[in-house]
Amino acid sequence: MRMGKYTTKITDDEGNASWQSTDGSIHKTRKKAWEHSKSLIPEEEREVPQEPEIETDDNYPQWATFDFGVQDGDTVEVIPSALKRIKGTQNDGVKKTKKQLEVERQNNLALLTMGYRTTDHLMTNYKRALLEDPNAEAIKHSSEDYLWISEITDSALQDNGISIQSVV
Repeated sequence: MRMGKYTTKITDDEGNASWQSTDGSIHKTRKKAWEHSKSLIPEEEREVPQEPEIETDDNYPQWATFDFGVQDGDTVEVIPSALKRIKGTQNDGVKKTKKQLEVERQNNLALLTMGYRTTDHLMTNYKRALLEDPNAEAIKHSSEDYLWISEITDSALQDNGISIQSVV
């Protein structure tokens, strides 16, 4: 419901503003006048906002559906090796030892590698959906490539004072 339909702004001789509801009662705020006017309207006459209709049938284009290769009922219990390398850290308020710095670096590399692998997986699914070819060539890189790009990214982020581990 629009408020303007149920309220009118009134200004007295001194310039003080107030709001009048549909029955003529005066209120200090527009909201109170609107709520009062709304309460005067019988329930069956009130405007009910229409919900947009959502198509529930399967008329979606083929490229809009993604198959992640997991069948109903299948469970995937594989923990990515990049996640296995992540270790806990100490408080950030204390100067870190060389060992703690190395653990943080390894965590950063593991998170970046996982991010790049995930991106390749998503890009592969997008490519297959866009081409409508479930057998399109997967986007893959070697472990050395992932390590190389992760190290470069981590170095650039460290130069700017950013740690992926801290952000995550």
